[in-house]
Amino acid sequence: MKDLGITKAELAERVVDKIAEDFLRDDGYSDLIERSVSKRVQKAIDDAVAEVGNAVVDPRVKEMVEAWTIQTTNAYGEKRGKPVSFTEYLVKQAETYMAEPVDFKGSTRAECRDSYSWKASTTRVAYLVNKHLQYGIETAMKQALQSANGKIADGITEAVRMTLTEILTSVKATVTTK
Repeated sequence: MKDLGITKAELAERVVDKIAEDFLRDDGYSDLIERSVSKRVQKAIDDAVAEVGNAVVDPRVKEMVEAWTIQTTNAYGEKRGKPVSFTEYLVKQAETYMAEPVDFKGSTRAECRDSYSWKASTTRVAYLVNKHLQYGIETAMKQALQSANGKIADGITEAVRMTLTEILTSVKATVTTK
């Protein structure tokens, strides 16, 4: 090595450079390292944003929602009635929506195209419960029919196989030459 003019430190540096170059060459390792670093950076950013959101934004939004009041007005913008909190307003709207009368299709009078022939059948909550029950029953019946059809098809296939086997064993073929 001395004859070539290379010191131990230079040789070690060249070996490390060669290993690093081979490792980072476009054979998949560089993409793997890049993806790993990107995932870690993204996770760190997401964690920092979540921490700030939980510490600052969430309490502020909660405070705003709890303090926000809604005041009804007439057509001229003059206040009517007493102001209500946003939560009280949402609860009232939900109660109104669920208790609203609907026809047998679940449509309100305003949603119906032909409101003259519209007839109240039930409340929206009762209609939605009935639709959910209907969906559950239909799903269970479809599964039961699929299971039964599979078993029936297997039985028919086995019966046909047995019949064909019996026919083949009873048939005797003879060949005669003249």
